[in-house]
Amino acid sequence: MIQKLQLVLLVKLETMLNKFDKKYFRNILLVFTGTFLSQAIVIGFSPFLTRIYTPENFGVFNLFISIITVGSIFSTGRYEISILQPQNIIESLNLTKLSVLISLGSTVVLSLFLFFIKIEKIDEIKYFIPISVFLTAFYQIILNYLNKGEKYKSISISKFVKSLFLVIFQIGFSFYYLNGLIIGYIISIFISSFYLLIQSKLTFLFFLKFRINELTELLKKYINYPKFSLFADTINSFTNQMPLFFIFLIYGEKEAGFYGLTLRLLGLPLVFISNSILEVFKQNAVNEVQSIGNCSKTFIKTFLILIVISLPIFIVFGFFSPNIFSFLFGNNWINSGHYAQILVFLFFFKFIVSPLSFVLYIYNKQKIDLIWQILLFFVTIIIFFLFSKYLNVESVLMVYSIFYSIMYIVLFFISFKISNLKYGWNH
Repeated sequence: MIQKLQLVLLVKLETMLNKFDKKYFRNILLVFTGTFLSQAIVIGFSPFLTRIYTPENFGVFNLFISIITVGSIFSTGRYEISILQPQNIIESLNLTKLSVLISLGSTVVLSLFLFFIKIEKIDEIKYFIPISVFLTAFYQIILNYLNKGEKYKSISISKFVKSLFLVIFQIGFSFYYLNGLIIGYIISIFISSFYLLIQSKLTFLFFLKFRINELTELLKKYINYPKFSLFADTINSFTNQMPLFFIFLIYGEKEAGFYGLTLRLLGLPLVFISNSILEVFKQNAVNEVQSIGNCSKTFIKTFLILIVISLPIFIVFGFFSPNIFSFLFGNNWINSGHYAQILVFLFFFKFIVSPLSFVLYIYNKQKIDLIWQILLFFVTIIIFFLFSKYLNVESVLMVYSIFYSIMYIVLFFISFKISNLKYGWNH
């Protein structure tokens, strides 16, 4: 298997160097540029934010973002991913409408749930959660619709707009302390969602006009997304956020703040490079499956791009993280740099495998993804339940990093094998 992979990589690399897909690269560069600028704004202003807000403030804010991340995935039933699949644009439009309506209904249920319960740890922030969940889901739905039309420029600008208003309002509302971070997030996601809506040329009236029978047919046709992907992706998201939950509950708000900053900086390559490549990989892989029956060419091409980009980035993080964090954010945040050194291998493999594993959706292999996510979920629980009782936070993160790296390597080989299958999602 490994020898076959090496041979394929060498052949594909030679072909790619001789005749590179200029359009594919241009689309990646377009999305990357906007995302890079947006993240440059966030990182550029982070030294101000880390001196305005305390690690404890960021610890609670990170918990809030974790809840929003999980909630926004669950709220759509994952029907927003299906927007990319139809060849018929009308069907994609109806899936967009369906996703928004499902998200709206989920938000109403969530609002009622939070109104009638009292959870001490989130009592201060719980009333911000429903609107944030809906706006985050809505942003992703419209982004996927624009992705279907290959409107990469609009996608790129929206990410820039979101980051720009995020830092402006988080600094502007700093006198509200913790709530300033949250208010800044809500305003930024609202403005960027409104921009995407304008670019999509959809109106609010569009979402109010629908036929029950059409939406019901789509619910049934794409049932695999809520049936398998919803559970898998919710578990995946919850699993990704679980370390923060455990650190917050076991080691306290301050350590959660350190860990959150580590995720923000160490996750930057994943956010503005890997995810940018994913936006282009999605549609190109779908097109290749529709054209020749598999997407192995796009898979290998994307893998090589990811390897070349990621190596120098994570080598720097591996050796110089404590210096980088203390220089950028102040000596109070040096613990975040130590956490980054521990987690660097995990993020290296995640950077490469995350976009490539989208082939599981293209080939309707949600069952495989679900099994992998469940395994990852239980591995995470076992690690934190067993080791957090006896080890400090750095030792627990070391065990976590090792096991996660192994899991992502396994997922890569599964995805590579699937990308070579014929007939795409029809079989």
